[in-house]
Amino acid sequence: MGDMIDRDAPQLGFKFMTYTDVTLFATTFSHCTWDISGIIGFMKALELVLDGRDDEVPTLLGARTDILAEIASQHKSHNQDDLLLKMVSQKKVERSERRLPPLEERIIRVPFEILQRLQKRLVDEDANGDQETWTTYQPDELFLAFIVQQVARAVPEPHPLNLLNILNARLVVPSLAKAKGIYMQNLVLVAPNRLSPEVSSGPLWRTALSQRHCLAESTTPENIARSLSTVLGAIEADVDTTAIASAGDALPLLINNLNRFTNDLDVDFSSAVVRQGDTSEARRNAIGTADFCYLSIPNNPFDMMRMTMLGSYNGDACWMFGELPGRAWELLQVTLDEL
Repeated sequence: MGDMIDRDAPQLGFKFMTYTDVTLFATTFSHCTWDISGIIGFMKALELVLDGRDDEVPTLLGARTDILAEIASQHKSHNQDDLLLKMVSQKKVERSERRLPPLEERIIRVPFEILQRLQKRLVDEDANGDQETWTTYQPDELFLAFIVQQVARAVPEPHPLNLLNILNARLVVPSLAKAKGIYMQNLVLVAPNRLSPEVSSGPLWRTALSQRHCLAESTTPENIARSLSTVLGAIEADVDTTAIASAGDALPLLINNLNRFTNDLDVDFSSAVVRQGDTSEARRNAIGTADFCYLSIPNNPFDMMRMTMLGSYNGDACWMFGELPGRAWELLQVTLDEL
């Protein structure tokens, strides 16, 4: 951000690297002005330019008007005091002082057939529950619950977890979802979900169910406006925004589930292809289309565990990369091998 402000550094950069059988497309961006929705929109716009359809490139939104501030104003217009912001400002919010073991950064890929076995395990664990409802849970929901379970079991002593779910406002705010254009603005929100040790380390269905309830409650218009009002108020008051989502002694775990953004992603750069590499039937994707995506923050700015989930472009797997205690990675590997 300092370079962007002081040295007029580009807010967005990209580079193509071509090899015999693969082309890498690398994009760098500031998360303050772009989120995954905006970057995917940019890729679609680039596709149109490469295809000679410049007149179809959508408008850039958010450069002059802060749509998030407009949504937050709906909360302020009701003259509701933000008690949480007051507590954070007065340093009355408790934060966990428990130190985690050193975090390790890794990446794993889990085929959908393994995730389907997770769904069977979920149904078996709650034999007396609503079996039909459990079948509606998506692979990424089960995979997330499975990861949380291993993290909880990796903690030396039972300890609550605070799942900090990252949501994209464009998916949950109707006015944003209907907007025609690409938001050059970070539209992410955080939905915290505090889990007891019994829930997080217990059967998968408990965490999966809790997550559904949390996301449903957090995405009501009233709660979205209240959340944005709190965050923007903290920024204006120069208050640590990470303290807003603090849950006492609970260990924070930042969760960014991008599975549905990246699964079967419709990005086609075939009009720019000048030479085909792999011509065998073994290739997994059409010429000029994406086969794999990796998203990373160079340096973890948060003193907490974090994980990001991605889909596979051909829809056959879930990917997860993150920073977790080494013991959690070990349990993940052992349990996946058992499946």
